[in-house]
Amino acid sequence: VVIITGGANKEGWETPKAYLIENGQKLNLDFTPVSNEMSSPENVTAFINYALDAYPGDKVSMVFWNHGSDIRGYGNDELSKKNLSLPQIKAAIGATNFIQSNKKFELLGFDACLMSNIETQSTLREFAHWFVGSEEQEPGHGWDYKPIISAMNSQGSALSGDNLGRIIVDGFFAQAADQHTTALTLSVTDLTRISDLENS
Repeated sequence: VVIITGGANKEGWETPKAYLIENGQKLNLDFTPVSNEMSSPENVTAFINYALDAYPGDKVSMVFWNHGSDIRGYGNDELSKKNLSLPQIKAAIGATNFIQSNKKFELLGFDACLMSNIETQSTLREFAHWFVGSEEQEPGHGWDYKPIISAMNSQGSALSGDNLGRIIVDGFFAQAADQHTTALTLSVTDLTRISDLENS
């Protein structure tokens, strides 16, 4: 798992940094951000290019994890006070070498509030087969990544996006039950069907 962090008003978490999570260890990577703002679309493009060049895979999924603002966009850079609009996210992903070479993410997810809506899915449908997001607000604990990583490790490239999506949703609800959080939504959407929905 390759991650990028930053944009938090906390020592050591301000500027964008990339890490490899492997065997329970967090290892620093030599990713150089384009900008010091996590709200920079150019950083999204640069990070995806870096991660998939250094760590290619047969099936690749990507998750945005922070605050969601429905059609107003995603993310909360506590330092720049900016977020990423849906057009910015579309432009950032669309400019990556991965998408430019006619590939798609197996799954695109938002571990964030309010991002499962027709506007977001329609905007990003060309980039992934499956979409996971919450229609309503998410609790602070977000998704449970233990069953997600476990399934990826055990099934490898045999793990399809729809099955991974179900694992994400089931893990999220199981964790919420343990933490006694309620009023939850999380869904898996087949992005190939969005155009049919729009036509209807």
